[in-house]
Amino acid sequence: MANVGIVGFDMDGVLYNWHVPAWEWYRDNVDDDITFNEFWDVPNGWVDKNEGSIMIHNIVSDLTLFTKNTAKPSIVEAVNRINNISNNIYYITARPLAAKSLTAKWLIENGFPKSENLIFSDECGGKPLVVKETGCDYYVEDRTNHILELMDITTVFAVTTPYNKNYNFDNKVIRVDDVIDVANILEKI
Repeated sequence: MANVGIVGFDMDGVLYNWHVPAWEWYRDNVDDDITFNEFWDVPNGWVDKNEGSIMIHNIVSDLTLFTKNTAKPSIVEAVNRINNISNNIYYITARPLAAKSLTAKWLIENGFPKSENLIFSDECGGKPLVVKETGCDYYVEDRTNHILELMDITTVFAVTTPYNKNYNFDNKVIRVDDVIDVANILEKI
């Protein structure tokens, strides 16, 4: 089996479906009957109306949303498969630093390998710098702005979401539906 180098993973939208609890929080706390796709169908992945940055701050500040659900078993299996064929893996997230211990515990409880390789990018100079410093040969991301920052640094797997589905990355990224597709592709290298 070939070695594929170092693989990095974003957390929310890639390994953890944070977008559902965030939308549910919005729906439960804001007088708006918006659908999931309407909420996330903006270029950078946030609803464009109502309280804007205050509403976003309130959602991100609710740390329970980052560990509310367990990981899909198929995602955990795929990351373990990738771990078996890579030099190393990293979890590189832009989550708020206050979620660090909860996130580390969540990775362990859900069976992700190398949970000690959790890096909060905002405390280390941002995702591009962390991806460079860790030497990621591949990075799995969903947010359009991060994909654009990273596509000239490493090979990016873009997990297709409502907010990036219409973005044309000019064949500079590999589009996938989820991490299972990443494992299938890397196992063929």
